[in-house]
Amino acid sequence: MKTILSIAISMLFIFSASQTPGQCALNIGNDTTVCVMGLSELTLGESLTIDGGTPPYTYAWSSNYSIGPLQFTASDFLNDTTLANPELLYWSDDSLVFQLAVTDFMGNTCSDTLVVYFCHFAMTLEDKQITIMQGDTAQLYPGVFGNCQPITYQWSPDYNISDPNIPNPVVWPDSTTYYVATALDSAGCEIIDETFEVFVSPVSTSDNLSNPSVAIYPNPMSDFATIEINGINAEKLRIDFYDIQGRLVSQNTLSGKRHQISSANFRSGLYIYRLFQNDQPFGQGKLVVE
Repeated sequence: MKTILSIAISMLFIFSASQTPGQCALNIGNDTTVCVMGLSELTLGESLTIDGGTPPYTYAWSSNYSIGPLQFTASDFLNDTTLANPELLYWSDDSLVFQLAVTDFMGNTCSDTLVVYFCHFAMTLEDKQITIMQGDTAQLYPGVFGNCQPITYQWSPDYNISDPNIPNPVVWPDSTTYYVATALDSAGCEIIDETFEVFVSPVSTSDNLSNPSVAIYPNPMSDFATIEINGINAEKLRIDFYDIQGRLVSQNTLSGKRHQISSANFRSGLYIYRLFQNDQPFGQGKLVVE
């Protein structure tokens, strides 16, 4: 009896040891859409789950992306393709497809795919301004466009405007007004457009008004640039610089018609500047910092 029991136990042990462990099942999570302009860092696989398999696990991220003859892999976009949760360091114009393969201690492999969509805006280099006589109308148009359609626009101020929620409203301000459009794409990404300046000349005058001119040179700026202002009394002037996300980067009080600024206060990129006198805006433009 003891011999039969021992044989049965031995056979059960051999049978159990010869079984192949269950395959793992991997879920990285849902595809995601990110706003490029607000992206500081993005971690992949934060919600991944692994069912089954035998720990410990090893991870291998892969991706194939091409631009013409150039080929890119996951290592070109991620800080470490062997981590469960690598950081995305770079992005593409539209989307990237990543695959994660997980291998357990017994050599079983499971995989899943994640698509990352990128939404971004482009801004024109145009100074949008128009001069009308009091009582006339002007049509506005935005200077920012995005790849994640549809794009909606919200103009402000809501003053003598046909519809502040369309791209090209008609306006008829009684006095000089600075209209600004906020663009919002289908993914919720947002950017503030540069000001659309509508200068209004009273009909009771012969249009003696001269619009002030503002120049920054050299533009692009490498080390230093000069701000030169003409056509306005150079008192109580201020110039504010904003990045392309609409955040105030630098604010300078101007003395005289010429003022020098240093690139040490800026990172490389595109900036929008706006000029004020007695806290009233009167001009704007773009500055490129190398």
